[in-house]
Amino acid sequence: MDLKSTRLIYLPESSLINPIRHLKELDISYNLFTIVPEILQSAVQLKQLNIDGNPINQLTALSFIGLISLEELNVSNMVSLTGIYEDTFTPMTKLRKLNCSNNIELRNIATESFINHHGDGPKNLKEVFLNNNSLSIINEETFAHLSEAKLEFENNPLHCSCYLKWMQSEYGHLSCTTPSLFRGQQLKEVNFNNAPCEQDETIKTSHIGLALGITFVALAVLGLLIYIILRQRSNNRYPNARYSKAKDNDGCSFNDDV
Repeated sequence: MDLKSTRLIYLPESSLINPIRHLKELDISYNLFTIVPEILQSAVQLKQLNIDGNPINQLTALSFIGLISLEELNVSNMVSLTGIYEDTFTPMTKLRKLNCSNNIELRNIATESFINHHGDGPKNLKEVFLNNNSLSIINEETFAHLSEAKLEFENNPLHCSCYLKWMQSEYGHLSCTTPSLFRGQQLKEVNFNNAPCEQDETIKTSHIGLALGITFVALAVLGLLIYIILRQRSNNRYPNARYSKAKDNDGCSFNDDV
């Protein structure tokens, strides 16, 4: 089924729920989807899916549930895609080809996005294309179980710390963007004994931002608790406070309770 460039923002379940169960191929690229349509969870016979060019911000464990027969997936040219998280690809155990390229904001691929700690995932992947993204750190653990797959990482702004040493022999032609010590050098030229074991500034900045956010929330909660405690102490100190009797100018008395 070809629904490419039709400006769709959702797939109508009423008209597609039955046909989608029997679909083998689906192209919904270059539409307006912000998440992978949930109706695809019923596409148990789908073998090829193209969602290129949609404004999807992240791919998660919920994105491809049910696609147990999928063999080829295209998630490229997504200008809003920033992260791929744990268990994103694990439901697609028959996946053989993944094209995830030209995603200019893609900076993070979680370690267990392909194969999780239970061993679930597409163990028969043959081709993984991750070209022209914004990946600076490529974690060896992420791809450790894909030893039989052809992996491509062309044109990513690599931060050549000790975390990339595993790439030196097979991907030695790739070049470093940071740190300045190795800028422009190919991986095969880098002396990783002198390479820093640190993350790039983008990742460190995001971690700092997260830490500041957590600190702010903690301080806000602490302030609220202090306010509640002080308020409670004040109430306990003067539980039945009353105004004393007094007379006004006309000699009338009054007595008000608090």
